[in-house]
Amino acid sequence: MSNAPATDRDTGPTGGAAAALPEMLRHRAAREALGHSFLLLAFFYAVNPAGALIDSLWRIIPAAAVLTAVHGLLWRHLHRNRLPGAPVIASRLGAANRITLLRGLLISLTAGFLFDNTGGDPAASAFLAWLPGGLYLTAAVLDGVDGAWARRTGTTTPLGQTLDVQFDALGVMVACAVAVSTRRLPAYYLVAGAAYYLFQLGLCCRRRRGKPIYPAGSRTFARLMAGFQMGFLGIALLPIFTDKVLAVVAPVFLLPLLAGFVWDWWVMRGRIDAIAIRRWETRVLTLSAKAPPVLRGGLLVAGGGMLISSPGAPFSGSLFVPAGLGLMVVAGVAGRTAALLLSLVLAYRASVAGISPLLMTTMVGTLLILLTGTGAGSLWRPEDAFLLEKPVDGEPSQHLGSRMRRKDTRLGLSPMNRFSFRSTVVKLLIVMAVAGLLYWAWRGVSLDVVVSAIGRWRWFQWLLFAVLNLFILGAMCWRWSFILRQMGHPVGFAALIRCRMGANFLSYITPGPQFGGEPFQVYCLVTRHQVPAEAASASVAVDRLLELMGTLLFLSLGGIIVLPSLVENSAVMLTVVAVMAGVVLIIGVLLYALATGGAPLSRLIGRAVQWIGWQKGVPTLVAFLQAGERQASGILTNRFCGWYALGGLLQWSGFLAELWIIYAFIGTPLSAYALLTVAVAARLAFLLPLPGGLGALEASQMLALTSLGGDPAAAAAACGIMRVRDLMVISTGAGLALRWRQSSHAKTPVRPPDAA
Repeated sequence: MSNAPATDRDTGPTGGAAAALPEMLRHRAAREALGHSFLLLAFFYAVNPAGALIDSLWRIIPAAAVLTAVHGLLWRHLHRNRLPGAPVIASRLGAANRITLLRGLLISLTAGFLFDNTGGDPAASAFLAWLPGGLYLTAAVLDGVDGAWARRTGTTTPLGQTLDVQFDALGVMVACAVAVSTRRLPAYYLVAGAAYYLFQLGLCCRRRRGKPIYPAGSRTFARLMAGFQMGFLGIALLPIFTDKVLAVVAPVFLLPLLAGFVWDWWVMRGRIDAIAIRRWETRVLTLSAKAPPVLRGGLLVAGGGMLISSPGAPFSGSLFVPAGLGLMVVAGVAGRTAALLLSLVLAYRASVAGISPLLMTTMVGTLLILLTGTGAGSLWRPEDAFLLEKPVDGEPSQHLGSRMRRKDTRLGLSPMNRFSFRSTVVKLLIVMAVAGLLYWAWRGVSLDVVVSAIGRWRWFQWLLFAVLNLFILGAMCWRWSFILRQMGHPVGFAALIRCRMGANFLSYITPGPQFGGEPFQVYCLVTRHQVPAEAASASVAVDRLLELMGTLLFLSLGGIIVLPSLVENSAVMLTVVAVMAGVVLIIGVLLYALATGGAPLSRLIGRAVQWIGWQKGVPTLVAFLQAGERQASGILTNRFCGWYALGGLLQWSGFLAELWIIYAFIGTPLSAYALLTVAVAARLAFLLPLPGGLGALEASQMLALTSLGGDPAAAAAACGIMRVRDLMVISTGAGLALRWRQSSHAKTPVRPPDAA
């Protein structure tokens, strides 16, 4: 819903334009009106508890009045039905305009519940209570569909743009009236529905008196507030939250909307000059960047206060939902989405358990973060690009990203660019998958049981656990050290460990912890140890390539042993075994091809992308793999091959020993078969495209242990210990990565050998 006036500036008076309308367009508009009228009558006949049409008149009359307004607006602006660049009026309405008219029909059906009276039937009352909110939320969702469809198909018309604005305003007015009449919202909220029409009335009076009207400028804030307004009204119409909770929340959405209309009124009257507009916009942007971090800090304090003041009942896995959402908001990870979900959780809790000052203050602060965003210092804000339709500039968090995006290294490596997710949609899907897996894994687990299981660990057990993890890290770096020595570029063992820990940080925050930190490893070798760029790339490529093959080999052999006993169907079992054996055979063929000097992986990827037709970033990847494959041939045939295999064997032995110790120290020792089962499940989880295997590790351990007849709480405790380990590793790695990155800016980069 925009505040800008929608005036007819195409062909003059409406009457003259209507006279030139194509006859086919008139007929189609009339058929749309007739079809919508029939659907309206059929809808209210179907939902009427008594089953008689005459008893539904108290619903049909207001709905028919709004539907008349909808098609009146259509008829008035039919002469604006012009496609881009077309000089004549189109004779077809088009799919986008039909979707917009469907929105108008849904809004008119919502108006039918203005004087809702479901009678004495409890079942009918419970069913009908969901209809107004469902209808209006559907119309709100279609608000984004019609415009997107028009832009995608190139059928954007002034008619569609005008109807979109008018139906937004009409929908808000109808939703406000229904919410107030059904006592879902306080009476003063009718101002939100009347604000647009009062604004247009004021502009009309200025035109009649011949006074100037100045342009309103950017519509980003108005569009954003209108979207939030429609979402709030749709949720308020649903019978989920009590009227007391909605009364507390209502000013949070009403005041920004009214402030936007007041601002536009001052601007369009000329009361504020261009310099003052820029000055105020700068202040608002500064406030929107610096105020949300304060709100996030307050949310952290309020959340801790709520946990402390809560009764001493046993904690359950459901506590992780609001706690996890709160941590996402505080850290600025998909903050708006997390704030929306957290506000819904808090509102439902207030509706069920009652209102408390601390709870409502926390909820209001969460809603303010939803409106403003998480501001400066946020880790990941995908919603800003979607809601604002442009990158957010001028904030410290973005400055950090711009510095990281500079290609100032010898290889042009850019960790922030190279390893970011491909699109915002993919990021949101990943967050939803992680949240769903975590909730599924923890939904039936009592937190106090998990805490007591972890609490049985003693200091010497933690010390042994830490030493074992250092052993695993050392085994990884030992293999890498062999490769570098074979290439004639020996690097200190301690330096390789620090470099690998920094790379692990990037690997854990990117999809799939198997990969992600390799460019950082190359970057460290090139800038800190003067290893040539080609040799550094080849050493990392060989190490990671053979490590991946070892992982696939372990999963294949382990799957052949474990899965047949878990699969009851013999046909499925044979299929699984055949697939696993096929993977082992393929790995053997790849290793043989590498040993004989072939380049199977880079050649396969090159042909695949050539067939698909997608070349973005592929040459760099192919060159990276080719460098590794050339070096792999010598490594697989020289005397270091046995030592390298020993390093891999030590790594896998350490991994299995670590897993057995974790379960043994929490009171659930595993047999050899059970250990192999949970190990295969854990490695499969870490191969999924989820950062750090979040959610996937927890779900895999739950499934594996329960299939063996174990306690889910033991799996939850084991995952908790693994997450503590991961947190320590990535924290140390992040510190090393940032420290080395900052120190490298003071050094002059050395050009790679092939750059001369």
